[in-house]
Amino acid sequence: MDEHALFRQQVWRNPDDDVPFLIYADWLEERGQRHEAEFLRLECRLRQAAPEDPELVDMLHRRVELCLSLPSRWLDTHCRYTDSNFWFADWFNHLSYPSPTSCLFHYCCHAVAGQRHAQQILSRALYRALVLMSGRTPHSFRALPEIPELSDFDMLQLQLLPTQSGSMRGIQGLLRTLSQLTTPTRWKCLGLQCNQLLPALVDLVTELPAYQGIRHFNLSVSGHVLDNEELGAWQRLCQSNWFGRLCGLYLHLDYSSPQWELLLNGGPFPQIRWLDISNHSNNRGISLSLLERLFPNLVCLRLSCSHLIVDTSALPPGLRYLELSLDHNSESVLAQCQDKLPMDQLYGLCLHIYDSSSSVLAQFLKHLSGTCLRYLRLRGPAVDSARLLQTLGSIPQGQHLGYLAVSSSSWSEQSELAPATVDRLLRRWKMPQLRHLTLGGFSLPDSIGDVLASDRFPQLRLVDLQNCEIEADAKPRNKPAATAASGPYPYIILWPTQVNKRGS
Repeated sequence: MDEHALFRQQVWRNPDDDVPFLIYADWLEERGQRHEAEFLRLECRLRQAAPEDPELVDMLHRRVELCLSLPSRWLDTHCRYTDSNFWFADWFNHLSYPSPTSCLFHYCCHAVAGQRHAQQILSRALYRALVLMSGRTPHSFRALPEIPELSDFDMLQLQLLPTQSGSMRGIQGLLRTLSQLTTPTRWKCLGLQCNQLLPALVDLVTELPAYQGIRHFNLSVSGHVLDNEELGAWQRLCQSNWFGRLCGLYLHLDYSSPQWELLLNGGPFPQIRWLDISNHSNNRGISLSLLERLFPNLVCLRLSCSHLIVDTSALPPGLRYLELSLDHNSESVLAQCQDKLPMDQLYGLCLHIYDSSSSVLAQFLKHLSGTCLRYLRLRGPAVDSARLLQTLGSIPQGQHLGYLAVSSSSWSEQSELAPATVDRLLRRWKMPQLRHLTLGGFSLPDSIGDVLASDRFPQLRLVDLQNCEIEADAKPRNKPAATAASGPYPYIILWPTQVNKRGS
């Protein structure tokens, strides 16, 4: 057995132990594999980093650069679980970013096939997800307790949805089988998609040893009216020791108000650091003051809703990352945030605005204060304006931004700005700290590479031209293009490997 295989065997024995990976990184660097060594050390740092670490956003973006430069097969066998994946993966969902290799156990027709499939996943990847879907070959689920390999996954994803006939038999059968998993597992994240939070499921996750290592809970409940039995299950869940150990909570619910507010009456929940709430059925809106009271120690907050009530004068003191996706009344929300909420504590701010004018968004950006903001992402029709691009080039925060993503609308729509206009506005930007730039949905001039390689962007390393069109008759690139730059980084990576070309 060669030395590479010996190191792989050591790290495979316990993927949660950083020491063998650090030793392996030193060994790789001694043999000239500098990027591979840096990636392994960076993964270890990310696994230990707290969400409020000011270097976290830089580490995440550096991982993107390394993922683009390293072979995908090597990444599959060396990427590991980190808590930050579940919050920040959406920032890079179209780039080469670590994602779990999934074991789709419900497609296995019998126990032997299920065990063989699990073993294949374990031999191919360190970052693993086990996916179980009720209603698909339920007889194979009976073998789950007999397959020890299933405990060696990072994520458990359950889809507990009735079959087309509406029968709950498959769900009940799967829950009975899951209740027989009595030994500890490596599961760290539980994803649950269902139509109802069943009391049996609450008993399952809060009492059995197999689920006690879970730190992130991703719950999606759709198409259901909250009844007394389910409300009681919610209350037991929120009051359990299991819930008290969670650090990340992701709620995607269709409950309407006041049902929504009843769910959170068991707070406060000081242990929750990452909170993601999606609710578009609540016509009364989600109150920021309520969230501040229930989750006082938030570091990362993502809200996707129809209405947001800005009824507080301060964000949670430890909040560092804020993402808002608003369907309605966004102009009023932005105006209230501008007047009431100082955002100088934020490291990252993402705004997905679909019913606001560019003037309101530009005014909001002009009032941003502080020098902490390192990441800014803007998406929506309001971005598709010369005024907004001009504002981005003039705000003081532009001198401190390290990462900027600007998408004119959905990925399927194209900007109405002329390439010459975009070229003129980009030439006015001066962002000395900018490392990554994403332009989504714009029509760009063929000179875009020269513009971005100028001394106005001396630190620029990566340009993501997702869904952009370049107005030129040029051959599509088969490899990531490298454009000569004037700063300390000799090349700028243009991504994706192929950009759309509008020829003459």
